[in-house]
Amino acid sequence: MRNFQIDHTLKESLTYHSETFPIETCVDRYDLLPDHTLNCHWHDEFEFGLLLSGELDYSISGYQTRLQRGDCVFINSGTMHMAQQAPGCHNANMFIIAFSHAFLTENMDGVIYQKYFRPALKNPFPGFVLTGESEVREEIASYLTELYQLETEGEQYELLCISLLCRLWGVTLSYLNRISPDLGIQLIDRTSEERAKAIMYYIRQHYSEGITIESISRSANVSQSECFRSFKKYTQKTPVTYLNEYRLAQAAKRLRESSASVTEISSACGFSHSSYFCKLFKEKYGISPTKFRKS
Repeated sequence: MRNFQIDHTLKESLTYHSETFPIETCVDRYDLLPDHTLNCHWHDEFEFGLLLSGELDYSISGYQTRLQRGDCVFINSGTMHMAQQAPGCHNANMFIIAFSHAFLTENMDGVIYQKYFRPALKNPFPGFVLTGESEVREEIASYLTELYQLETEGEQYELLCISLLCRLWGVTLSYLNRISPDLGIQLIDRTSEERAKAIMYYIRQHYSEGITIESISRSANVSQSECFRSFKKYTQKTPVTYLNEYRLAQAAKRLRESSASVTEISSACGFSHSSYFCKLFKEKYGISPTKFRKS
């Protein structure tokens, strides 16, 4: 499992195993995540994923796809994405590898960056999902499987990792150029995405206050209908659902780390009635706030 560090804009700061070798590899185990969900986030790094087991409902820039074992995803730099274990499924595990273009080239004036990385970074396409039987899916899955099986402490790990990543990136660029020479695949609606980020930022900054749909909409300078549309596209949730879940998460944190009463925590997290807070908390975590604290 990776150690998630998300800021108020939903940007994830990856923690590398070694700062001198800036690459992140891990397995996301959805059975261990709250609601079996990896909530909406983004990062500067490129990311590849290989579903090792189970099924996932995977969303890239608001476009959702059901993934089966062996399916692959590619997330472009800066793209919002999220995933949830499919209903009725258990033990969904996904291998993730994320890296910056600087991992393979630090010279932005050199031919490697200009020819092989700049096209991806300068075009607003979110990425792709590879499902079903296809030659490119099998090829990308095979490279990801080899990367997954590498021993991080093994002899020549770094060289083998670089070699596999270069081949993986080469296949990825060939695929992108084949299906869209200008890399214009389902171009990201940056305006809509920025609205969703603004709404998330506002909720995280003001969750302890008595905020309303009207104030949330005003924060993004949109109508209430557009607020719901933009937000749900990227998070699969309404602003109200997201607000309540964020409040509950903050309340759980305070229950673990402070000695404040349940009523005090309820009020501090924006709930006007402690009875309503306790009801939502038990629905979310399957246990009352008091028992949660004791356990």
